[in-house]
This record gives sequence, C-alpha cells and structure tokens, in this order.
Amino acid sequence: MISAKTYICGDLGSVGRIDNLVGPLIDISLTPGGIVGGTGYLLLDIDVDPNNANKVFVVGEGRCDNLANPAANFYGIGVSSNAGSTWQLPGGNYQTIMTPSFCYHKWYEVSIVDSNVIYICGRKEQATNKGTVIKSTDGGLTFNKCNPLPSTVDGMDCTSIHFTDANIGVVGLNNYAVKTTDGGVTWTVLNGGASFASTGDPVGQITGIHISADETNIVAVGFSRIIKTLQVPPGPSGIALGSWSTVMPLNNNSGYHLTAFDDSTMVMGGYSDTIMSSSDAGATWVSSNPLPPTTLSGPNRLAANYYKKTVSTLEGFYSGGTSLYNTLSGATTIPLPPVVVTFPVQIAAVATWYDESVPPTCYLLTPCGSGSSIVTNTDLSGYIGSIVKILGNSGCFTVSISNTCSGAIGVIVASEFVSCLACDPKCYLLTDCEGILPSVLVNNDLSASVGHVITIHGQSTCWIVSNSPGCSGSVSVIVDNIYTTCQDCHPVCYKLVDCNNNGNLIITDHDLFLYVGKVIKLEDYGNVCWTVENIDNCIGSVPISPITDVFDVCEDCLPNPPEPKEVTLNPRRVKPGYYTPGCSPEYTEHTNCSFSDRVYNDMIGVRYGIANCCDEKDTDKWDIKKQLLDMKAMFDPEMCQSACFCNCPCPTDVTVLLERFYPPMPCTPPSDVETSIQIPPGECPEPENLHVGISI
Repeated sequence: MISAKTYICGDLGSVGRIDNLVGPLIDISLTPGGIVGGTGYLLLDIDVDPNNANKVFVVGEGRCDNLANPAANFYGIGVSSNAGSTWQLPGGNYQTIMTPSFCYHKWYEVSIVDSNVIYICGRKEQATNKGTVIKSTDGGLTFNKCNPLPSTVDGMDCTSIHFTDANIGVVGLNNYAVKTTDGGVTWTVLNGGASFASTGDPVGQITGIHISADETNIVAVGFSRIIKTLQVPPGPSGIALGSWSTVMPLNNNSGYHLTAFDDSTMVMGGYSDTIMSSSDAGATWVSSNPLPPTTLSGPNRLAANYYKKTVSTLEGFYSGGTSLYNTLSGATTIPLPPVVVTFPVQIAAVATWYDESVPPTCYLLTPCGSGSSIVTNTDLSGYIGSIVKILGNSGCFTVSISNTCSGAIGVIVASEFVSCLACDPKCYLLTDCEGILPSVLVNNDLSASVGHVITIHGQSTCWIVSNSPGCSGSVSVIVDNIYTTCQDCHPVCYKLVDCNNNGNLIITDHDLFLYVGKVIKLEDYGNVCWTVENIDNCIGSVPISPITDVFDVCEDCLPNPPEPKEVTLNPRRVKPGYYTPGCSPEYTEHTNCSFSDRVYNDMIGVRYGIANCCDEKDTDKWDIKKQLLDMKAMFDPEMCQSACFCNCPCPTDVTVLLERFYPPMPCTPPSDVETSIQIPPGECPEPENLHVGISI
C-alpha cells in the first residue's frame, strides 16, 4: 500500500496538497491555515520532514513593518505539523527587525536534515542585503541565525542550500558558493575564494546546489549553466582555485530548483519549458521534454521532484505554469493519475513524501449525531481524535483509525473542531425569572441545566434554561451557579407583623404572594394575628408553620371584646332633689329656687326690717314643697312614689306641679316613714288646702 503526500506552493501565500498521488488538490494556503500576513507574498520553496508526512515547511517573502498591527507581520516562514491544516510562525532571532521603516525578509530554499535540524537560506539584513543562513535544532519551533558569511559575499542573497547532516552543508550565492563543516559556525568560500565568473564558469545566481554525503562532489545550477567540482579522495573538495568546471550551458536563463533523489539522481526545473535530469551525479544531463508543450518558449516549469526510483523508471511531479503533472521516467508523457491538477497561481516548488512500506491505513468518520459512518483512504492521520467537516457533507464526524478499508472513499476535510458541540453548536434560551428582561440566546453547552435556573457571571438576574431550535445571534456566557427553581435562585421574602402592635415580627421566604395585605393565623402561634407585608431582603428569614386562617383586616381576626356588664348607677347627687326620676329638673329647680327666695326675703325682713309684701304662708308652702322633694330624694324613687290620686288633669299651678309627675298608683312607703296626705275626694286641691304630715 502506497502512502504519500505531495505539497506545492506559489504566489499569494498559496499552498496545496495531494494525498496518495491522487486528487483532488486540497487548498492548505497560509491564510485559511492561520497566518494572515502570509496571504500577499510569494512562496519560493517547500519541503517535508523525511520522517513525518504531516510536518511541512514553506518559505518565501515576508514583511514585518506593520508596527500598528504586529500580528499581521509575516517573517517569511510557515510550519505545519498537521499536513497544512494549520500554520504557525516559528520563533527565534531571525525575526529581528534591522530597519523598522522597511523590514523585508526573503527566504529562497529550505534544507531538512532530519526531524530536528532544518536550515534555511535567504536575505534577512535589509540594510546591507547581506545573505543569511538560519538554523533550527528543535524541529522548526525556533530559527536562529548562524554566524555571518564571509565578507567576500557581502551584499549577496543566499539563494540555494543543501546539508548532508547537521554539520556539513553548502550555500549558493551569485557566482559564489560557501561551505561549512561545523553547522554554520565557520564558513569557507569555495573555488579558492574566487568568483566562478572570474575562473571561466559564470554560473550567475546559483538557484540549486547539492553536496554528496562523502563531500567529494558538489553540483551547482544557475540561470546560465550547470557547474560542478569533483575531488577524489576527499579533501578540500573544490576549494582549490580552478577545480570547478562547466558541465552544461543553459539557454534563456532557465536554471531553477535542483532536487536530488540521492547523490546520483537529480532533477532540475527551470524557466521556458526547461526540465533536465541526471543519473550520474550531475556529470551529464538530458532534457525531460517532450512534456506539453514541446517548445522552449512554453510555460515555466519551476518545480520538479522525484519521489520514486527503480532500475528503469523515475516517478515524480513537474509543474507547467499553474498545472502539475505526475509522470514516469521524466522523458515520457505517460501520466499517473491525476493527469493534471490546476493551481490558482504559478507553481514555484513541489515536494513529495513517499513510502510503499506502510501498510494500508484507512480512517473512520463517525457522525456526531444521526447519519452513517464513512470509511476513507484519505490520510487523516493529522485529524485522529478531532472533529471534522468534509466537503459535500453537512455533518460533523469524529476521526479514528478504521480496521478495514472496505468501501473506502476519498474525502476533503473542510474544517476541524475540538468537539462535536463546537462543530454543530446547540444553543439554549435564557428567560428572566421575573419576566422583565428580554430573553438571551447562548451557545454554551447548558444541556445539563435545561429546566433549571442559572445565574450569569457579573449579573444577579436568575435565568430559566430551555432548548433553542436555532443559534442565530447567540452569545457565550459564563455560568456562576445552577438552581432548581427561580425561588431557590432569588428568594422573595415577606414580613409578618403582629396585629396587637406588641413588636412581634417574623421574616420568612415562604411563598406568601397571595396573602400580601391580608391577615393570617399560623398553626404554631394560636390566636396571634399577623399582617403580611412585602420586604426587599431575606435577612433573618425563618420557616413558618402552615396557615390556619386568613382575614381581610386585623379586626376580623382579633377575638371579640366581652359584652359590657349592666351597671346600676346611684341616682343620688350631693344636692337632694336632682336626678329624681319622679320630678322633672324644671320642677325641682323651680321649687328649690322659690324656697330659697322666700327664706331670703324673711331673713331681710327680720334683719333689716324690710317688709315682705308676700303672705307669710307663701314661705311655708315652698318649705313644704322642698321637704317633699328632699324626702323623695332620700329614698329610691322607683320604690316609693308620691301620687296624684285625682283622675282629672292636674292644674298647671306651681302649687300642684309635684302631683303632675306621679301616675295614680298606690305606693307603699317604707315602714319607718308615715305619710298622710289629705285630699278631698274627686278634686285636685289648691296648695293652701294641701296638708302633709310626716313622722319618723
């Protein structure tokens, strides 16, 4: 079973991937993958970790002068550990800005030694255009500058690089090449320190370079020719002046990338329909044409790469402008599927990770919800354990390794998520317990709180949680607490005041909403009546016993006062004769006043000799009337009443006023009082004829 991943790159931050040598082409460009600033720049080279098909490096142009938004800066290098699904900017001092007003990077080529050591060459020092080599020893997490190149090559871009191991490598510049044997600590200018142009081999800008593992052979490709040096046994290896020679001139400045399958087999792409290959360590080269079109004025074939070599066959990918071809033997037109893959921009580089020893591995896409599982032979090793969406399917799937490849199909991953909920969010509606605030639609996972009540961080409002059929306009919230009911979340309390105003008070969170303004009795408080009132806090709240009775007002609830006892008041007063029911106040007053007046007149006559014009008997008459009144006041008037025994109407003369107030009824006087009234029968006597005798 073949396992392969092919990567291509070009302008505008564009990167693509083909899985297992068959389509479709998957867009893994920098911008969708996470490097926003990389979208506008030309990418010049791409390579893949020999031990990990998902670890890929891409290099090219970058600017870092966006001082207002540093996150938009792109330093020309992108690294992915998941086959291009996401990209990261590596750290390190290669990002140091020398000229902030115009910060520019341009990395031409990457050379991967192993999973830890990676070299990149290009131009970093904008102020001097000094070529720079950077190195990573942590698998591409960080890149730091190697020691500066010799002053001989100051002001030149490093446009090609190749390392055989962590220490030995060569770098190509404009008509110069340098070598290190200590991992970039020190550098030596090859060709005796002289320019290739000065020794008769004007290779120009070296766009591809390769050194053999035994350091005996170096091949360099430039715009105008291919040159090499060979020295056996190993020694300075090309350092001696004049040890280099031209192998083959190139027309139309066509030399570009040089890719070596091993120290013997190499392939070179170039401008103007140029593809050349060598099977003898660069000693001889043949054209890989005819590939469509067949003229030298055809499309630029900047990318060329072998991924498989047999005795008679070389298999690899070649570019033609915006198209990518997979061919056999280089010189044939027999395509392997896909016949042509079209890229949105001109293809600048291609690299393939290939292995036939890997047993067939397929992947199972299990739906998060309802639906059928999918078995795919697309390499989803970078998505195991993740949740993905695939093109042409709206579902969300969990990725795992399948124990079978039966019925496997190819898929394209559209997006990746950390959970099924993140892929297909379920939303929930929050309703204010008090019905005042508008409802809130949230996309948090509140499945465990449906039907309960929550509080949100920074708010005191209590919210009822329910399912929502949609998520349009949803927001995320932070849940503080979960309650069973609204009452548990935000208890409402009430105040009970004793109707007797004796200071008794109860605060309770018992639901008394229906009793506010009413009067209640409680089981544990007997006949105490409580007025129910609202209160704005629950401090000191206590439970209460059941309600036994309800009233509208305190008066209805309080016990009725006892019936008043009948009290017999003593009608006597200090002054006899008053408040005597048998005689009217007018009569009593008249009698008392008349008696006093006669006594006074008598006293004046005796003392001062003033004669009274009234009859003497007049004083006696009023004395008798007064004595009768006083006697009557001494006894209960209801038990002993004087009576007027005449049946005729009593005269209005004041002398008989006393008789007017007594009905004709017998009266039994007390045993110790003898009263005799002599009244002629059948008539009401005049006062002078009334004789009363009293003996005690």
